[in-house]
Amino acid sequence: FALLVLPAWSKTGRNFYTADRVACMKDNLARYEWAQKERDRIIREADRWTAYDDERLRDLVPPPQVPRSARVCINECPVHGQDVLKVASMYGWKMDFDHPYKVVCPVGGESYPSNDFYAYLKGSMKDRSLLTGDHVDDGWGYKQSPDDRFAYWFVAYYAHWMADRYLLPALQNLSKAYVITGEAKYAHKCALLLWQLATYYPDYNYETQSSYGKEVDHGYKGRLLYHTWETWTVETAALAYDAIFPALAGDAELQKLSGLDAAGLARHLEDRMLRVMADDIIGGSHRIQGNWGMHQQAALLVALALDTRAGTPTSQQIVDWVLDNRAPAELYTDTGFRDMLVNLLHRDGIAFESPSYNCGWMTDLAAIADLLIANGVDLWKEPRLRSVYTAPIDMLANGQHTTPLGDSNNMFSGGLGVSAPYQEQAWAQMRLPRQAKAMVQCGGTGQFSRDLFRPYLGDEIITQAEATPQEAGVTSSLLPGLGFLTLQTGKPGRRFALSLYYGYYVGHTHFDLLNMDLYAYGWPLTPDLGYPETADTYDPRRFGFLAHTVVHNTCMVDAT
Repeated sequence: FALLVLPAWSKTGRNFYTADRVACMKDNLARYEWAQKERDRIIREADRWTAYDDERLRDLVPPPQVPRSARVCINECPVHGQDVLKVASMYGWKMDFDHPYKVVCPVGGESYPSNDFYAYLKGSMKDRSLLTGDHVDDGWGYKQSPDDRFAYWFVAYYAHWMADRYLLPALQNLSKAYVITGEAKYAHKCALLLWQLATYYPDYNYETQSSYGKEVDHGYKGRLLYHTWETWTVETAALAYDAIFPALAGDAELQKLSGLDAAGLARHLEDRMLRVMADDIIGGSHRIQGNWGMHQQAALLVALALDTRAGTPTSQQIVDWVLDNRAPAELYTDTGFRDMLVNLLHRDGIAFESPSYNCGWMTDLAAIADLLIANGVDLWKEPRLRSVYTAPIDMLANGQHTTPLGDSNNMFSGGLGVSAPYQEQAWAQMRLPRQAKAMVQCGGTGQFSRDLFRPYLGDEIITQAEATPQEAGVTSSLLPGLGFLTLQTGKPGRRFALSLYYGYYVGHTHFDLLNMDLYAYGWPLTPDLGYPETADTYDPRRFGFLAHTVVHNTCMVDAT
């Protein structure tokens, strides 16, 4: 047993995985079969990674010299072309950790690149005699012709999705497995990955290390992942660090490997990773910036994990930035929480993006508001914040459908922002009967959060919904801030509705002003396309057809 001796005002224990959360976990395990299954899943996934020795496991963290790309190529496959999209999405190439840096075409099953990049990487990317075969990729892509604008980024695709599909889930499951079991093997493997990530982290630079940065936008920011998705890296790393912090003092194996004592390890993880992440968010570089709320939530988790009044930035500086950023906002994403409620939401509580993307605001705002409570600030009494969760219910037609404005929904127009994943956390603070009714009515009884470390609310919500006779979202409504209305009539099993959009939103838009949709007997009678086949701004189909007026139900006046 060793003591972890840190400077004054430094972290001394867990701040997210508190004693209350651990007690909640134990209660859930004692009461619910789903909790036992979730525990078993976490342990099973964690055991997958403890089976690897430390040297091999460190390969989960791609080094900065290996580029990243979310897509192999706009042309998809060098042999099968865009036939890939007939059987899989653009993210649907196959890969696994035991065949490092190899991706498999979902159409033909052939693997790329032709060379063994893993061996090339282990040789410090110097021995170019290893770059053999018909589809050679040295990390910077393969081109069929030197004149091609777009390369095939086989290696970069693997690196990106290894981080997203393997590294981040490994950190999540290993850290939770340690909290659940207290077994040091899980903490060690998680700390090993965090140490490797922190070693690389300041040197990640997405602008110069990505396919998108090279081929499309030289200023496309980020670290390991691009600036929006990097918020997930931050959240995962902060929570994992908080979970395994008590084990650092006794991890002699990692101390020997890193050449650092326990206090040095903590400083390494905090200074080279968590503080870098926080500064990227609050320092004005916009290196880590998602939609509003994504990086604010990530920053608050870093503040909680750091729990320090020393160094730069401190936890309190991070909280102050999230709540009341005083610096002039270069981007809307810089806006402080209080200003956001007034300036980034319509007066009916609708954010300025399409309904699908506004669902992300709902989950982020609830998480941020709850994290602020932990810092002594309760904003749940603010009417504008509460309206964020009632407005999607007012947008429903026949209690079932949300009009698929912009990049939203699909031709069958299910409800958006009304099921448990978007309403439950707010319901815990608001307890409105129509929220409970909408969650059960539109999402059923199987979507309630089954988080081991939070109280299960499903039983209470179902009870309240059953005691509420009036269906949610079946009366005519007007949201004048957004510019949207419904006209509704009928009774259960025989309902009719019209929706009309005449207003203003700026994120993920289509040319769908004066869009009108009719609903009856549980179906949209004038189906709209909804989320397009491709949302890539540089794909000509995006605005040439998929977002065009011609594929929407718009009222036109003099051909305009």
